Amino acid sequence: MKINKKGLNVELGRQLAPILKRKVQTKLIRVAREVEAMLIKEFDSHPVTKEIKGGEGSGNISGTLGGYGNLFSYIGFSDSDNPIEIVRSLLVNSVKVQMLPPNSKEMIQSAIISLPTKAQIEAATPLPWAGGRSWVKGIEEGISGLGQYLRKESGRHGRSGGGVQAEENVRGGGFRRVDYLSGILHSLTQNITAAIKR
Repeated sequence: MKINKKGLNVELGRQLAPILKRKVQTKLIRVAREVEAMLIKEFDSHPVTKEIKGGEGSGNISGTLGGYGNLFSYIGFSDSDNPIEIVRSLLVNSVKVQMLPPNSKEMIQSAIISLPTKAQIEAATPLPWAGGRSWVKGIEEGISGLGQYLRKESGRHGRSGGGVQAEENVRGGGFRRVDYLSGILHSLTQNITAAIKR
């Protein structure tokens, strides 16, 4: 009796492909939820996130302003703004898994894992006074005007109620850039790679 090896392999591949797809999909969805939880945790615990979330009463824990004032009032958010929630909402459920048709002949299952991008986040985070520029990008590349920034402890001043811009420089020094979303998204990529290999 002759066995048609080619036909047998095709039939085996046809039967095993759905099982392979389920196994790969289950693992990738678990990985996606795991690394997304790490992403949110890293974002929530970042000094810039904490400082802006603290509003006009926050201290400059990020060190961006040399310890003077805070990012919320310096950037010029209104006291009713919640800029951190806008970014956080983009990160929650942002790691997505898309399964591709399996290659039953070679028993290969491919998938696409979509991650949030810096461009998406920057597009959703315009500076209150300069719509074409992102405050997230400004944290990493610098936001001018620190020399004219006056911190006000009480009363209504400026958008946030916590600071105003003077006509002239009132102090030396400049904005200290810090790694923010770039570093967090880089960690996400590394965590995905490590989790898939496990």
